[in-house]
This record gives sequence, C-alpha cells and structure tokens, in this order.
Amino acid sequence: DRDTYPTLSRTSVSDAVLSFSMASAIKAIGWQSFAILHINDAWGSSLAQDLMFAANDALSVTATASYSFLNKAEMEAAVRLVFESGARIVVLAAFEAEIATLAGFADAFGMLTPGYAWIVPYDFDINGVAAGTSDQESALAQLSGWFTVSMNPMYDDRGPRFQNALESEPLHHLNHSGLQGLLSKEDITSGNCDFYCGFMYDGVWTAAIALAQVGVGADGSVDKEALLVAIRNVSFEGASGRVQFDTTTGERDSTDVPLILKNLRPAIGKDGEGTLSLEAVWQWQGGKLEREGSEPPVWPGGERAWELPVEVLECADGFVFSASSLQCEACPRGTAKEQNECVRYDASVGVMVPLRWGGPDVPLEPWALRYAASASMAAYHINNRVTSLVPQAQNLLPPNFKLVFDVKDTEALPSVAVKHAVAWSEEGRHAILGTYRSAVTGPLALVASIDATPVIAWGATVSSLSDRDTYPR
Repeated sequence: DRDTYPTLSRTSVSDAVLSFSMASAIKAIGWQSFAILHINDAWGSSLAQDLMFAANDALSVTATASYSFLNKAEMEAAVRLVFESGARIVVLAAFEAEIATLAGFADAFGMLTPGYAWIVPYDFDINGVAAGTSDQESALAQLSGWFTVSMNPMYDDRGPRFQNALESEPLHHLNHSGLQGLLSKEDITSGNCDFYCGFMYDGVWTAAIALAQVGVGADGSVDKEALLVAIRNVSFEGASGRVQFDTTTGERDSTDVPLILKNLRPAIGKDGEGTLSLEAVWQWQGGKLEREGSEPPVWPGGERAWELPVEVLECADGFVFSASSLQCEACPRGTAKEQNECVRYDASVGVMVPLRWGGPDVPLEPWALRYAASASMAAYHINNRVTSLVPQAQNLLPPNFKLVFDVKDTEALPSVAVKHAVAWSEEGRHAILGTYRSAVTGPLALVASIDATPVIAWGATVSSLSDRDTYPR
C-alpha cells in the first residue's frame, strides 16, 4: 500500500505474488478447490485475503477458518470447520510452533488419510517441529506427505554458492558494528542460509548502488527523494537473481522468481532414518508447471504418485464424486447418475413404489421390490432396444434415445408421494409412474397436475380416478 508506506521498496517477494503463483500452481496440478486455515494475525489474514483474490473465478475456496495464536480450542474449531466443509486441499498459514498441534487435530478428524493434501506457504524445519512435541515419531508420521511452497530465487545453484561464500569469509569481516562478539563460525556453518539471506544481501547492494548514484554530501546529508527514485531504478544480477523494481510501487519484479513446491517425505539412508526430508517435486514459473526430479511425491497415508490418491466418496442420489473438486457434486439438469457419472438423457421419469408399507422403519416388501425391478428392466430394454418382450423395440424410438428413471418409496402414504412429486417437479422430471395404492395415486395426480406433469398409474384401480375433470393428467 503505497499511500500508507510511500518510501518502502522490497527485495523480497510480496505474499500477493506468492498467492497468485500458488493458486495458479494448484489449478495447474488439476485441483479445482481448496480451503484456507490461518492464524488471524496480520500475516495470516493478509495471506488468506490474497489467496481468495488470486483464486478469483478459476478456483473455489470452499472454506476459510482462523484461530488465535497458540489457542488450542480455536485451532480445533478451525480444523473442524474445514473438515465439515468437505475440502480436501488445505492451505495452512500457521507458525512453526503451531503446526504439530494443528496436524494432531487434523489426524483426529481423519484428514491425514489418502485423498487429502496439506500445503504450508513456507519451508519450515520439519524435524524441529516434531522434536518440540511429546511424541516425535507420531508427529513425523502426521507431517509425512505434506507440501511446502515458497518463492525461491536461490533454488538453483545460487543457494549453494551463497552458503559457500558465507562460510569461506573470515569471521572478522562478518562481525561488524552491532554484531561484535555475537557471531561465531559455528553459527554460520551449523545450517544453510535460506533465500531471505539473499534478499538481505541484495538489499544492501541496492542501497549501496542507489547511494553511489545520488551521492552523499560532505556533511553526510543525502537527497532522500532522489535516493528513493534511485533505489527503484536499480537493476542488477544479485545473489537472489535479477533485482529490479516497479518504479511506482517499489515492488520487486518477480517474473523470474520460481514457485517451488516441496514434499515432506521419509529421509533416505541410515543418517536420515526416523526423520523427514523436504524434496522439490514441482516448479511453477512463467505460466508453466514442471516436475522436479523423477520421484513422485508422498501423500498422507504413504502412497507415492504424481496424482492425488483419490478416495471416492459415496454420494447421494443425483450426486457424483468429482476427482477434481474431490467432493460430491450435483448432476446438472438434463443428466442423471449412472454408477459415478452424470449421463445425459432424452427423457426422465419418476417411478413410485411402496417399498415399505406404512413408514420408513417397516421392513421392505419383496413383492414391491419386484415392481421396482420391473421398472428397471423396462428402462434397460428401452435404452438397449431389447426385443424379448417388446418385439418392435428397435423401431418404436429414435436412434440414440435414452431414458432415465428414479425410484422413490412412497411408504404407501399420500404425504410421502406428494413430497416426492414436488421434488421431481423442481428437478424437471417429465412424467411420473405411480403408484400402487389408489388412495395415494389420487393426491399424487392432483399435485402433479399443477405443473401439468403426466402421471401413469401402474397399480391404482379405483374407478373415480377416471374422472378427467378431477384428474386431468
């Protein structure tokens, strides 16, 4: 926000850029929706907002849930909300100190099983997180199969070259004012410097280049307005890649900065036994998603594959499981569920049968099941032009004509039949077959006549149903 921070420039990459690249990578992988679980501080809330903006119309954000720092009750409630949303892809914006606790809650809700993916928007110390728990082995098992994402300009050989330079410098060169006596060689060599080291290094170079251009007066003064302009016009190849700024906003040009997706997987080799390693699996750059290395990622549950292992959900009638959204989705009008597909049809009928006589808790009636089976066989013969019972089946219907039907249990009750008729009307069923009892068929026919839906009675025999003034359809 340059109205609020008019003199700020960045060698680091904005979370807005990270969010856009992350959303683009998620879509490129083939996922269509995700949930956001975040700490409700400035960083977490801003990242969640950036992600929702980046998702736009291309992706669906199925849920957002937040919690206060280290508040376990709120953490559990937030994880529960994401679980109940049905989301399978979860972006988790949390601090390292919170990750193990949140993973424990996710495990309790069954969200660390095949079909889930967890993404943390920075590279964190996996083994350090686990070591801070009372059960390190369980924590590592819960985190195995997770992903991290980061905008890492030092992903290639820049990182090792930077670390080598840092370790090879004499210590007295690094102990400048403010650090005197604070740094030891062990501090520098005990771990690798991440890409923020590169951002820091290039930030110092940026300041130096700009100051050299503007010049410092003999009295130590400098033209600050000219310095700001000079900073935003700096351009050089630095430790973190090409350093260049938007001259208006001061934001770093991140065109050449790749988004790296890494996978938490069991470390290989004796030295890594009982730990996790962080291995790159995808790189998003320049509008392209490319695989890194030959080994596919590990997913929660332990399976290795380039595609998210899908645990197909059992969906209600009229809904099918989508491998892209990983949720049950309603079949669009004009289609019907067959196995786990929405199949387009030419005509749709509803069939009513009293499978239970008198209520939902009454045992199924075998004879009623035979009626339902007869309807099913008729639909099969129609769609496949079977001539065993209707010799003219091949000639009675247009080519490629397809009929679908839905069976509902009336429980031999008028109120239940009417409820089904109203629902079918909203779904666009073209006709109704029903039902066995005349006392049920009468009210059904009256309700169906409201929107002119024809009813074909297959069992009702009472003569009053022949009154076409009362039952016009």
